Order: sequence, then structure tokens, then C-alpha cells
Amino acid sequence: MINSSGLNNPSVWLNWVNANRRGLWILSIFSLLTGAGGLLIFVPFSLEIWIGTGLISIISVWYVFPVVKKPLRDVPYIKTILIAAVWSFMLIYVPMGGILENKLWSSLTGFLFIYGITVPFDIRDMKYDEVEKRTLPMIIGMTSSKILSLVLVTAFYLYIAKINEKILESGFFIGSYLIYVGLIFGITPRSDDRWCVALDANLIPLGMAFYLSEIQL
Repeated sequence: MINSSGLNNPSVWLNWVNANRRGLWILSIFSLLTGAGGLLIFVPFSLEIWIGTGLISIISVWYVFPVVKKPLRDVPYIKTILIAAVWSFMLIYVPMGGILENKLWSSLTGFLFIYGITVPFDIRDMKYDEVEKRTLPMIIGMTSSKILSLVLVTAFYLYIAKINEKILESGFFIGSYLIYVGLIFGITPRSDDRWCVALDANLIPLGMAFYLSEIQL
């Protein structure tokens, strides 16, 4: 949102962002406040979580702003890795709090999944990203990137099926995986923003599969 203006060839999504900047700023600040409040209220105190959250906050700011020379998103090779690291820590590691001993392995698997579903965004953005950013599709090619993306997503689904066999009975679980297969292999630099919205939205049936398997246990 911060760097969305002034681009030579903005996408439909970036045009929408530029037209709704004020509302998005309000929503972002609200999300920040509610997120911090939720961390204080619902997550058991843990020094490692607070230290990790502080580091993640610094990385998130540096990702957008040129804290040292240039923003992290413009540093070659690491753009998608940073996104996956931040999401997996905040959405998997932190909510687990002190509940699970083996949260590191679950977080690592979640990191691979988030990285896997983020790669298609880099494929879509190949027509917008500068060559210097060296995203994965620029390095290994579009086809190899799709294969790697599917391997990582498949590994996550297999891990979930192993620790929760009940989830295999859910049509939401199988359906969400098949949708990811279709979306990953179908995306190209010519795909519009609706394709990427579908990738994000497919987290809903996956979440339903988790919920239904838990209430059936």
C-alpha cells in the first residue's frame, strides 16, 4: 500500500489500493491494535514469543521502508521467504503459545505451506517485479516454481493427515488440496488478481476441515 503509487504498469489490484488508501490505512491501524490486544489477552506470556514478535515487527517495517539503504522487499532472493517466515510465526507459532511442546515442527511445516502458496504470487508478479528482485520464478523458471510450490503444499497436507487422520474424511480437506493443485498449475504472468484471491480464499475450506475434524474428535 505504501509503495503502490507511481508505478508504470499497476495491476487492477494496485489501482484499487490507490483508490482506497485512506480506508486501508484505517483498517491496517485497527488490525494492528486488535492484534496487539489479542496477543496480550489470549496468548500466555512467553519471553520467546515477545522477542520473536519484536523481531518480526522490525522485519515488517523494514520490508516496506528503506531502514538501511533499501526495503527488504527489494533485496534479491528473500522477498517470499520473509513473507512466509512472518506469517508462519504470527499465525502458527504465536497462537500455539505454551500449548504445544512440538510447535517448532508445526511452524516449520506451516512455513513451507505458506511459502508454497506464495510462490504463485511471484509468478503473477513477474510482469511487475524488477529483474533485480530475483524472485524464485526468475531464478528457476515458471514451471519449476510451480512444481516446487505443489511439492511444499503437498508436504503440508500429508503432515496434517498424519497428525489428524480424522481430517481425511472431510471433503473440505480433499477439495481444498485439489483446488490448490489447479490454481498453482494454472497461474501465469497473465493471470488477473482474481486468481490470487482464489488462492487466498481456498484457506476457508481448509480451515473448515480443521474445525470439523476437531469437533468430531
